[in-house]
Amino acid sequence: MRTCTPEISTSQEQFNLFIRNLIFPKLSNEDRKEIEGPLTLDECKRVLGLSQESKSPGEDGFTVEFYKYFFDSVGGYLLESLNAAHEVGKLSISQRRGVITLIPKVDLDLLDLQNGRPITMLNTDYRITSKALARRIETSCQGQTS
Repeated sequence: MRTCTPEISTSQEQFNLFIRNLIFPKLSNEDRKEIEGPLTLDECKRVLGLSQESKSPGEDGFTVEFYKYFFDSVGGYLLESLNAAHEVGKLSISQRRGVITLIPKVDLDLLDLQNGRPITMLNTDYRITSKALARRIETSCQGQTS
């Protein structure tokens, strides 16, 4: 008895397109409009409200608490700076700079570098930007699944 198996025929070009879309998925124009673009004051304020306090600041020394307390005074300047970075295509050097430090592992010889865990302390404005963009992507993805 003969079983019927469908014959699948794909060209190399179709296969390459399929693989390219798996590896480098493209956003639709609608999704791109939702995710890209300048940040808003409301987005920055919302991200700050969700940010954990008592975290080490980056090189500039501005903490989450500082931005929360003085947001009404400095929020516009922050937003202007972040959106200027969007226009240029990258954050300023000071916004991109991080401080790498070692956190010692408990009860081990501190003179041995292997007993330290490296962390990078990033500036709060960098964290605000990345969290706001992550929230946009998250919101966009949730809209696709529902």
